[in-house]
Amino acid sequence: MKKLTADELLRRYAKGERFFEDMDLSHEKLSNKNLTGIYLTGSNLKGVDLRGSNLKNASFQQANLSGANLSNANLSGSDLDDAILVGATLNNADFTNAYLQGADLTSATARYAKFVNAHLLSADLENADLEHADFRDADFRYADFRGANINHADIDNSVDNEYSEGAKFTYGREGESSGGLIKFQGHFGDEG
Repeated sequence: MKKLTADELLRRYAKGERFFEDMDLSHEKLSNKNLTGIYLTGSNLKGVDLRGSNLKNASFQQANLSGANLSNANLSGSDLDDAILVGATLNNADFTNAYLQGADLTSATARYAKFVNAHLLSADLENADLEHADFRDADFRYADFRGANINHADIDNSVDNEYSEGAKFTYGREGESSGGLIKFQGHFGDEG
């Protein structure tokens, strides 16, 4: 894996290059940049700062984004299948129509993030902080939300349809100690 600096990536991107597969950009600063359509498949992006960046229609397949900061980033239409986002900060990020199949978002913080119509098939969201996240019409079949905080999250349109088949949820009532359970306020089918 070749080490690439933020300056070199931006210079090459400005010249029209979009394919940067299997690169090491760990801990680089790329906040508030327009990187629409960039391909960083299989790259090491641990701890990278992409806050506020436009990453629309980008590819992060099998990339390691552990500990990365993507707060306020636009990732709509992006491909993050099998990406590792363990402990990533994703607050207010836009994942509308994004692909996150098999992605690992364990312990990620994604408050107010938009996952509208996102594809989260078999994604791992264990212990993630998803408070106020928007999952309307998302496909999270076989996704694992155990231990996640989905307090005030909008998932009503997704839970009671075929797009939630096999999803793993454990949940308590609002105001109860979570005890490792999802804290949820809203409607969950026949929850009672």
